Amino acid sequence: MRATICSVLRWLLRVAFFAAVVASLTAGGTGLDPDQKWGPFRQALLAVGVIGLGFPLASRLTRALDIRLTRQTLPLPKPPPASVTQGYVYGDAFRQPANSASSAAPLTHIPGPRSRITPLGGSWTRALAVRPADLKYLYLVPPLLIAVWISYVWFVSMGQMTSWPRTTSYYSLLAEAFLDGRTELRVDPPAGFAEVKDPYRHVKLGLMLAYVVDFSYFKEHFYLYYGPVPAVLIAPVMSVTGHAIGDQYITFAGVAGISLFAALILLHLHRAFFSSLPAWMLALGIIVAGTAHPMLWALSWAAIYSAAISCGQAFLLGGLFFSLPTIAGSETRKWRFAVAGLLWALALGSRINLAGGVAVLTLASIWGILRRYRPLARAAVERAALLLLPLGMAGVLLGYYNYVRFGSVLETGIRYSLNLRDQYYLMENGQFLSLAYFAPNVLYYLATPASKTPVFPFIRPVRESPASFSLFLDRLDVPDSHVVEGITGLVVAAPFILFAGILIAHLVCHTEDRPDEQDKSLRRIDMTILLAGLLVGMPLLLYFLVNSRYLMDFSPMLIILSVVGSWVLFRESIPYPIQRSLVKILVVSAAAMTLIIGFLLAVTGPATLFDDYNPGLWQWLRRLGSW
Repeated sequence: MRATICSVLRWLLRVAFFAAVVASLTAGGTGLDPDQKWGPFRQALLAVGVIGLGFPLASRLTRALDIRLTRQTLPLPKPPPASVTQGYVYGDAFRQPANSASSAAPLTHIPGPRSRITPLGGSWTRALAVRPADLKYLYLVPPLLIAVWISYVWFVSMGQMTSWPRTTSYYSLLAEAFLDGRTELRVDPPAGFAEVKDPYRHVKLGLMLAYVVDFSYFKEHFYLYYGPVPAVLIAPVMSVTGHAIGDQYITFAGVAGISLFAALILLHLHRAFFSSLPAWMLALGIIVAGTAHPMLWALSWAAIYSAAISCGQAFLLGGLFFSLPTIAGSETRKWRFAVAGLLWALALGSRINLAGGVAVLTLASIWGILRRYRPLARAAVERAALLLLPLGMAGVLLGYYNYVRFGSVLETGIRYSLNLRDQYYLMENGQFLSLAYFAPNVLYYLATPASKTPVFPFIRPVRESPASFSLFLDRLDVPDSHVVEGITGLVVAAPFILFAGILIAHLVCHTEDRPDEQDKSLRRIDMTILLAGLLVGMPLLLYFLVNSRYLMDFSPMLIILSVVGSWVLFRESIPYPIQRSLVKILVVSAAAMTLIIGFLLAVTGPATLFDDYNPGLWQWLRRLGSW
């Protein structure tokens, strides 16, 4: 069945790539490109079609040349599955000689419940212990994270390092309200606000909107519709210090948390499933995960919008890291469930949009429990309770928080927000979320080209629908309420993301007669992350507004899958010297492009503030770029 599906998908892809070539070559005659200028979208369409059609052929030719030159007829045999007497991955570290006494002796120790046998051969306690072979990770990962975090400081401070420009302080206002024992903000309405009969239309507010933008107004009080968890966390700090904490600090902490947990997840996967690969591939993955767009972009204007998104994503990835052994079907230690449940509860309290992803990860963890215990066994019930209790409490508290403010457990306040988009009336008219936005949003979030400029930073995000897109989207009858502001597609801004497609193809089409436990564990992890990322991104594909900051809701998980995809591609090329060299060049080039494009886009930022806060540095960068 899988072979049939894979064959159908291959033919569909061939047809799609061929159609892309034909569409690009005939765009002038069909009306897709009436000005006949071969713009960037038409060029990209041709490039995608040619590469898509040529890649399989080039891969086969390279493989044949490799076999001919090295006189191989088959790829190297896959190492046997690890066993209790074999070491970490593929048994390299602890493999016993075939004729040794220990290999022939029967197993005399049966591990207890706190020493689970993993598909890696050994207990998780031993797997997490520091071995001489693992010292390279201790010397590699912390310096890389520190370097990434220094780049974060550079962006959030506009190159000043020690002085961080103030953005917004919305979470401080909410923390002050919590410290006073209330949920409404201590914000006085601007003069004349009380006389406005319809404050939910921005034209009625006029200049007053600048003082209350993105507040929620309900029954003569102002509230925040953003998740309350960051405010709860900074409230004790504000109580002790007596100082407000700007949203730029919260954004920095959230983005740093994303990079930390992404690095830990990649480290875990590398040690568990790809330890035979060189360490530089792990290092490259950590750098890409920490700098791929929109990570740096979010820091160049670290306001309330990025603060809520980054904190929610950091908590989501944190819970994923602690639940990885359970999802893999091995360890089920109780404390892991408690920590994962708490972090996912904090994720929901920061960003309710993550509910779909949290649900997938929770179900995957529950399935991991049921794989090891009977459904009603005490051990299963205890672990499930530790995982679900924080989530249940988060649901109750968030519902109560909403009810106290707006009289409804489901109302977050976004309906009553004051902004340029008049969201109250969009929701009333059914235009806030709509299936009509799905196709254009997929196109924008994946393939929107960057706008070129003749001077540094040479590229900028698109702030309105490109002309090449409009010709296509006009045929879809997209509602006028659909808005595009500050977006560059992931494939353009982070080309490394294409390796996620290789991983997906591997998951769908790669088959083995008798896959070992390692392959099954890695497949479960990859499928769980992929499904969680898709469900997190789904609300954004139905949302009326397109913006780069929303990419952070799902791009970190896609980047993790992309890194794994590059590892899979490299591992499969190891027996073939020519193909291995080409894969190295491809991986390094994609990572370099992702880093450079992410940097250039972040310099422009949502508000292009580098020239305002650090004009000397801005002029130096422009002179450097003019060389």
